[in-house]
Amino acid sequence: PSMWQFRGYGEPTYPNVEYPFPFSPPYILRLNPVGCYKRDFVLDDVTERTIIHFCGVDNVFYLYINGTYVGFSKGSRLPAEFDISALVKKGVNHIAVKVYTYSDASYLENQDMLMASGIFRDVYIISAGRVALRDWEITTDRKSLYFRAELFDGVNADAKLTFMGQEYMLKLENGECVFEKTYDNVLNWNAESPNLYDLYFELYDGDQIVETYSKRVGFVDSVVKDRQFLINGTPIYIKGINRHENNAENGRYMTVQQIREDLELIKKHNINSIRCAHYTNNPAFYEFATELGIYVMDEGDLESHGCGVTGDQGFLNKSPVWCDAFMDRCIRMAEVDKNETCIVIWSVGNEIGTGENCEKCAEYLRSRRDKKPVQYSAPVDKYKQAFLGNGYCNINKLESYLKNAADTDQPLCLIEYAHAMGNSPGNIQGVWDYVMEHPRYIGGYVWEFRNHGKKRVNEDGTVDYLYGGDFHDDNHWSNFTLDGFCRSDGTPKPTFLELKYVYAPVRFKLEGDVLNIHNTMDFTSTENLEFKVELSADGKATKEYTLNVPAIKPKERADVKLMLDVKGRDCFVTLRVYDKGDQVALKQFELPSTEEKETFVPQNYKKSITNENGVLTVSGDDFTVSFTNGMPSKYVKNGKTYFDEPLRFTTYRAETDNDGIVKLYPRWIGSWERARLHKMELFTLETNYTEFEDRVEVKATGFLAADKSYMGFNIENVYNVYATGLVSASMTVKPYGDMPKVPGWGSAGNYDTLLPCLPRFGVCFKTPKNLDNVRWFGRGEDHNYTDSLSAAPMGTYELPLEKLNYEYDVPQETGSRCDTRYVKVMGEDDSLTVYGNDAFTFSYHPWKLDDLRKARHKSELKADDANYLYIDYRMRALGSFSCGPNPEKEHEFEPHNFRLSFAFNGEGNGEPEYFGKNFGEKTEALSGVYTRISIEAERNVVECRNVEEN
Repeated sequence: PSMWQFRGYGEPTYPNVEYPFPFSPPYILRLNPVGCYKRDFVLDDVTERTIIHFCGVDNVFYLYINGTYVGFSKGSRLPAEFDISALVKKGVNHIAVKVYTYSDASYLENQDMLMASGIFRDVYIISAGRVALRDWEITTDRKSLYFRAELFDGVNADAKLTFMGQEYMLKLENGECVFEKTYDNVLNWNAESPNLYDLYFELYDGDQIVETYSKRVGFVDSVVKDRQFLINGTPIYIKGINRHENNAENGRYMTVQQIREDLELIKKHNINSIRCAHYTNNPAFYEFATELGIYVMDEGDLESHGCGVTGDQGFLNKSPVWCDAFMDRCIRMAEVDKNETCIVIWSVGNEIGTGENCEKCAEYLRSRRDKKPVQYSAPVDKYKQAFLGNGYCNINKLESYLKNAADTDQPLCLIEYAHAMGNSPGNIQGVWDYVMEHPRYIGGYVWEFRNHGKKRVNEDGTVDYLYGGDFHDDNHWSNFTLDGFCRSDGTPKPTFLELKYVYAPVRFKLEGDVLNIHNTMDFTSTENLEFKVELSADGKATKEYTLNVPAIKPKERADVKLMLDVKGRDCFVTLRVYDKGDQVALKQFELPSTEEKETFVPQNYKKSITNENGVLTVSGDDFTVSFTNGMPSKYVKNGKTYFDEPLRFTTYRAETDNDGIVKLYPRWIGSWERARLHKMELFTLETNYTEFEDRVEVKATGFLAADKSYMGFNIENVYNVYATGLVSASMTVKPYGDMPKVPGWGSAGNYDTLLPCLPRFGVCFKTPKNLDNVRWFGRGEDHNYTDSLSAAPMGTYELPLEKLNYEYDVPQETGSRCDTRYVKVMGEDDSLTVYGNDAFTFSYHPWKLDDLRKARHKSELKADDANYLYIDYRMRALGSFSCGPNPEKEHEFEPHNFRLSFAFNGEGNGEPEYFGKNFGEKTEALSGVYTRISIEAERNVVECRNVEEN
């Protein structure tokens, strides 16, 4: 199995929303490539019945056996079977298949993914005798089993059913039998305890066993009741994820092993539920989900997103002519997957709008014996859906959904949320903090598991992953398909670990020394979990112990007293929870400081000062530091040059996909570029210095501004150069003018306000290439942002530069570490160390910022001949704005007056020499306002208008 565009025959397309052909249903008004398959196969014998089974073919296919036309099938992600008994012979047979790229069925298969074609799932032949099983049905609830078997041609036969250690002899009259039995004391199936029982079915022709079948069966029922989603009568949380079938080398063809690896990785990240986005999956998927314990929302292969060109996404949904096509897909999904224990929810389809056709599909699903809640992914009658589904919204919007649902009886579920495109998403923790405080919310499904990139190996051996626009397709959605918690090669992003700890089986609150533990599991106590406590001060562990926690029942809470005997300036208690050796939960709390920073006391020294040609140079016994245009421009200590170009202010970052999608949705990018934030230059008006016995103080004032732009920053820099070569910096920054604005979330969660916003503000050191190892005390180990910190506890970390930055399929902002107290970038025996006063955000890149911005594939990003250390006052948070909300207001970087203070020093690779010292003024916000200067008043304006926050 494969897809021919992944084998060098044509190229995929990525239209996402719009159809890749003119809208004129049911016609395909474009060239329609056809893939022709043929091969020989050998039958050692010909039995009474021969059936050929196609698990999945995209799109429509026609089948020929030994030169004779057999039939055709639609429904790309659904299986199709043909009886070819009359056409095959003993020995060599010939099969031919014609697969069309497009058909009228394409109007119902408009999912958000790379469009590709071919036989992408297994094809196999079933050879059966006169007595043969045509179908079986297995349905359970919490203690009862219903079993029905049906034979071909209505023949009579005997059979034996073995279940729960008992054997039952069955007679099939007119080809059918039904068996029902209630069992006491069974262990129910759920995601936390996937208890399964083996069912065996043996079919006899006379005294001879002619067929045997087996199935692992769980006792489970699911229902929506009292505004909750119940599994076996117990309300549960859906800690879910959306998942496409996807492989970067083969498209939607996945091996059984790859499917299992996906589900094991998902399960390892505390995820208990998968939505099959947006079609019926490979049969192996359901087997593994049942075995591993994963709730599944099975979704019909229905999406008509492209009908939106008419102004109505439900254009076909409302058409009686298309009703049979809708129903066919829903019926086949339910019939194929009816015996899968893991399926606890049916979904009609995705983005099909409103209409009678999906209503009839839902009615059919509700009428089935295997009663399961039925969900729509369309804005239909809210009183009929299993859940009131919503997503891609901020906290205000969550609140508004709750208010609007006051007159309904369903739970609220985020069917899609937390769009993981590029460096994303942010605020998963905030969403779940809200969910856990509002019982009407039962959780939801993040979007999505893995990027859909097509692998390309370049001539130099580098690997890129291709997306919309890379395939000579002009109707495309760029890299919007790279929206998973894992890269296209399956490597998890840092935010996948964030999701794991947000979905943790336990949550914590700390008041004083009393720890409140909330068991968020639905069926399992905490008795098998191991709780570890770590105390640390100033980046060093001081004590570790195992916490004795009583067995907390599901959903219940307990208080445990902690021993918090730790002293220092930066004190923390970190809780780690293990299940069979796997860390399943992580939470850190900051404790009250017991010590103040020690004031730095400088020593007197003999100085050498020169001020020539605009360069101010201060030298001591073993160092030299120069200033140009009000910024440190060269720093030499102990004969080693740590930088020899001026520090630069940075007001821009390599855009994340949430900042804007290049060539698709500029969003913030457009606003920032119009404001020329990427072209800001420092214009220093005045630089003065004052010589003291123990230091030299350098003051510089000026403007940071760009041409064509009426906005910028008033800058006042104060540096102190000390006897040891330590240099402290205090930079006071006051924004002015027309700050860039884009629509922001208003009180109801709608785009009803304009918010000013900055991507970052800080300085950049250009350092030598040999400084390629990094140690820091701050958040880590993976990179982190202010709305993505759950997997980033404070601590001391060390990494080589090559492992410091996560490389996304599309290069973008990466590597930020928040709340940093110091960072050492180290060579073999020396380092440049930056100390915070108090904290800063840092990142360290081997690339120029402009190169990181311009690269659209990993192979295009080349390392520079220097490294770049960024010390930021603030970096904008992540949010989920590629398809969701901006960062919450507390995480947004709105312009205001502030001070950035830090110190730098050339030193060895041992303990940082000045960690914990107070160098004077702290890094802090100075006001929540910024000054908008009128053009008429120019710089000497007497009265400026203050612009309040928001």
